[in-house]
Amino acid sequence: PVEAPPRAAEPAPAPKPLAHPAERLKGRAAACWGVLGLAPGEAIALDDAKATCTTSPAFADVAPGRVANRWGDVVGAWRTAGLVDDTGMVRNPAT
Repeated sequence: PVEAPPRAAEPAPAPKPLAHPAERLKGRAAACWGVLGLAPGEAIALDDAKATCTTSPAFADVAPGRVANRWGDVVGAWRTAGLVDDTGMVRNPAT
């Protein structure tokens, strides 16, 4: 029997570009991030972000007595994603 010639190696897939940290956000944290509309490299103080987000549709279903708890959840998700720096600024990474 005749052996087939060896197959040429397939080219390696191109590396995926690094995902933006906000792409990992879900639910209310993702909705609030979208409401902020920060351009790459732009930042906003947490207090200003809270004022914008908690008056947006992202918080429309939250009972007034629960806003602080839900806002804490949003900030925690942002911190985990690396979107809040040590100075308390919400930052959209430039890269």
